[in-house]
Amino acid sequence: MSGAERHARRGFTLIELLVVIAVIALILSLMLPALGSARALAKQAVCLSQVRQFGTGWSLYAGDFEDHAMPLAYFETSDIGNGDARYWFGSDGRSSGRVDHAAGVLSPYLSASLGESSVYECPEQPWGSYSPQTRLTTPTTTYGYNGYYLSPRNTPGYGGSSGPIGQQRWQRLSTISRPSDVLVFADTMLVLGQRLRRTALLDPPR
Repeated sequence: MSGAERHARRGFTLIELLVVIAVIALILSLMLPALGSARALAKQAVCLSQVRQFGTGWSLYAGDFEDHAMPLAYFETSDIGNGDARYWFGSDGRSSGRVDHAAGVLSPYLSASLGESSVYECPEQPWGSYSPQTRLTTPTTTYGYNGYYLSPRNTPGYGGSSGPIGQQRWQRLSTISRPSDVLVFADTMLVLGQRLRRTALLDPPR
């Protein structure tokens, strides 16, 4: 047997190469759904961890303020004058022209700041996949707070001093009925047309 013949037997034929490629493609097609599922579970774990951090900060706030639930925002003239509205995550920048995370009601209780991929952003909704709620095109948060139930007086919309639910009781942690059933924070998005819009308010009807 010549050296050329021995060398030819050590190589792949075109048919063998195509079979190997087909087998690899089949293996990848079987693995991709599992990888996608693992990725989704990882995002879910991150989201739950972030909401847990919010819950811890929320409890610490109540401990400092006679058991009162955290307000969603200070937005009325009697509270802020002509300045920025102060939401639980930071100011909205409507007067100053910039979002200030340090002004957030919850900010002193979290070792984090606003920004892309921060604790305030759900991994399922990265910056760029939605429209911001504030007038400024900067990341704030994709999570919402249940202010309508927990702090109606300090929640825009149906709440506030003139809203239909504004005079309802501001909850203390000890007055929350069925606490295991109450959503305090959740990832929230409003579907407006063809675009998602984030909201800092956990609004049950929407």
